[in-house]
Amino acid sequence: MSRNSLLDGFAYGVLNELLGETRDGVGGDYARPSRYEVIITPPAGLAGNTNLVRKVSMEVTQVSFPGFNLEIKEDTNTYGPVRKIVQGESFAELTSLVRCSPNMEEKTFIEQWQNLMVNKQTFSVGYYDEYIGTMQIFQLDRQDRRTIRYRSVGVLSCCNR
Repeated sequence: MSRNSLLDGFAYGVLNELLGETRDGVGGDYARPSRYEVIITPPAGLAGNTNLVRKVSMEVTQVSFPGFNLEIKEDTNTYGPVRKIVQGESFAELTSLVRCSPNMEEKTFIEQWQNLMVNKQTFSVGYYDEYIGTMQIFQLDRQDRRTIRYRSVGVLSCCNR
């Protein structure tokens, strides 16, 4: 047996092993971007209509899992070469798409939330604790079991006004 055929056989064996681990959910399955559950918790001023809140949560058709970046600065307080150290972290915006019904009640709900943030007549800004809400995103496996949770605290905004 030549050296090339030994390496080829080894490579095919490793490839088959990797494919076998991910096939049929055995071993290391992959996360499916289309399998998620969203739970929106609005501020107290909007919490009255739980059916509408549940409906908006159910009509999220696309969601991006949030990421974060490390903020790095140069450490010049040490003797010797300058090195970079982590100073903090910043979070990316979480974006999602919500499918609206013909009467646009989902969009109306989001706009009511925005009205808690800024009064359109007086342009005064509301208090943070009065308009803050949460969005939880659960990654689901093939059996619809929650595997990981991301919790985002912030405001809900609508991009097409």
